[in-house]
Amino acid sequence: WAKGDTEEAASLYDEILAADSTDGLALNRLALISGWEGDYTKALSLFDHLLVLEPTNYDAAVSRARVLAWRGDNEEALESLDRILAANPGNLQALEARAQIQSWAGAHTASLSSFQELLGLSDDPAGILLAQARVLGSASRVQEARIAYEEVLAQDPENLEALKGLAQTLTWSGFLPEGEEAWRKALGEAPQDPVSRAGLAHNLRWQGRNLAALEVLNRAAPGQGDHPELRGQLAWVDAALAPRAWVTLVREGDSDDNAMTTA
Repeated sequence: WAKGDTEEAASLYDEILAADSTDGLALNRLALISGWEGDYTKALSLFDHLLVLEPTNYDAAVSRARVLAWRGDNEEALESLDRILAANPGNLQALEARAQIQSWAGAHTASLSSFQELLGLSDDPAGILLAQARVLGSASRVQEARIAYEEVLAQDPENLEALKGLAQTLTWSGFLPEGEEAWRKALGEAPQDPVSRAGLAHNLRWQGRNLAALEVLNRAAPGQGDHPELRGQLAWVDAALAPRAWVTLVREGDSDDNAMTTA
């Protein structure tokens, strides 16, 4: 578990539970691993068993709600979190999970309100502000998202996630030179980060600088060629540079649900 070997950890926790089905630590960790691996039925069953044994284990209850959301049951997850907060008001994990799941469900206004409530309670205000910025981006409130990302970076200029979020927001809102600068800063902080490399290539491509985009992509670390974002950007660049390749209408999207159609 400590080394991150979840496959071996899951096998060991299965053995522990075969000997003692009431071991709370094993139940919790095996449920978490099952959720991470997409076996939501097993994860929920394990959490349900644990919560019968430990009804006030709110950490496990919050994790169970997250699994429900991962399965796509956002409404049930939010109802579960409301019950947790009714029993344990001010539970920071539950409040944060509620804000995140509200965002996933498209309830951006409610999510932003929840994150605002968290700002006054959390010992990680920069993390909460970063999450707010992402929600603002998903809600297409571009200028507010930009301000939020810049506020995070004012406190922590090397925050990679904030740099990438700002770069993405600037690029998709048409501020291409500023977006390029932000992507280059992100890549400077993490030269092997495939998302930053793909983002910079995307920005350059939209500026019409396909050869520059190709150069950026060709500098990817060995073994990263199969990364979906890098592979996708390379396909676009290859199409743009191929002598006989032309596209009449294309549509692109990103993780914040931004979309653009170009001819």
